[in-house]
Amino acid sequence: ATLGREFQRVDLRFIPVLSAIFLLNLWIRAIRWRHLLPSDVALSRLRLFEATTVGFMASFILPLRAGEFVRPWVLSRWQPVGFSTAFASVVTERAFDALSLITLLGLLLGQHDEMPAFVSAGANILAAIAIAVLVLMVYTYCCADRTSRFAKRIVTTLFGRRFPKLADKLVEMLDGFLDGLRAISSFKELALVIFWSFALWLSFVLLYQCGLWAFGIFPTWWVGVALCIMIALAVAAPAAPGFIGTFQFGCVIALGLYGMSEEFGVAYAVVQHALQVIATVILGLAILHRRGLHLTDLKRHRQE
Repeated sequence: ATLGREFQRVDLRFIPVLSAIFLLNLWIRAIRWRHLLPSDVALSRLRLFEATTVGFMASFILPLRAGEFVRPWVLSRWQPVGFSTAFASVVTERAFDALSLITLLGLLLGQHDEMPAFVSAGANILAAIAIAVLVLMVYTYCCADRTSRFAKRIVTTLFGRRFPKLADKLVEMLDGFLDGLRAISSFKELALVIFWSFALWLSFVLLYQCGLWAFGIFPTWWVGVALCIMIALAVAAPAAPGFIGTFQFGCVIALGLYGMSEEFGVAYAVVQHALQVIATVILGLAILHRRGLHLTDLKRHRQE
C-alpha cells in the first residue's frame, strides 16, 4: 500500500523532460565515442548515436551485456571502421567512465562518514579497471610494434599450425584492436574525451535529480550524485537482462543514505528504469527498421 502511494506522487509532466535528458545522455556518449575512434576516418555523429542507441537496447533485452558487442558491430556495418577497432574504443570508454565515477565518489565521500561495503569494493574494482586500461593504452603508444609482435607470436603459437585461417583472422582483429587503443592521437583529443566523460556522468546526475523533482522532492544535488554512483556500481554486477534488480538495489541504497524509505526507493527506481528501457527500445527498434536490421540479426551476432 505504501509503494502504491509513492507511485501516485509522480508528476507526469516530468516524463517528457526525463526522456529528453536520457536521449541527451545517449547523444553525449556518441560525441565522446567519436573522439575515441581513429581521427583519420570520416564518421557520422548520427550513425554513432544510432549505434549507441541500438547497443543500449541490446543490453536491455539480451543477456550477458550484449550491447557492449552489438554497438561496435553495428557501427562497423554502417561506417568505415572495423569491429575490433570499435570494440577497443568501448574498452577504452570504461577507463574514462571509471575515472569519472571515482572522482564523483571522492567528492561524495566528503559528505558522508560511512558508506556501504559494496561501495568501497566497487570503487576498488573501478580503479583497477581504469589503471589496467590506461597502462595498456600507454604501453601500446610507446611500444606499438613490440606489442603487436608479441600478440601475433602468441596467436601463431596457439592456433597457427592447426587453424591457420583462424590465426590470420585473430591477427587481423588484434591489429584493429591495438589501433583502437591508440585512437587518441593528441592532448586535445584526450582533453575532449575527459570533458565529455564528465559531461556524460553529470547528465546522469541531472537525470536522477530531475526524477526526484517528478516525485515532488527537491533535495540537495548530492542525492543525484549518490544515485548516479550507486546505480553505476550496482549495474556493474552480473544481473538479468536490462539490469533488473541491480538498478533498483542501487536506487534504494543511494536514497537510504538520505533517510528516504525503501518503498520510495523502489517506486523511484521503477519509474526511472521503465522510462530508460521504453525510450531506448522504441528508438532502437525504429533505428533497426530504418537500417534494415532485425532483432534476430543482433541475437545471431551475439551467438557468434
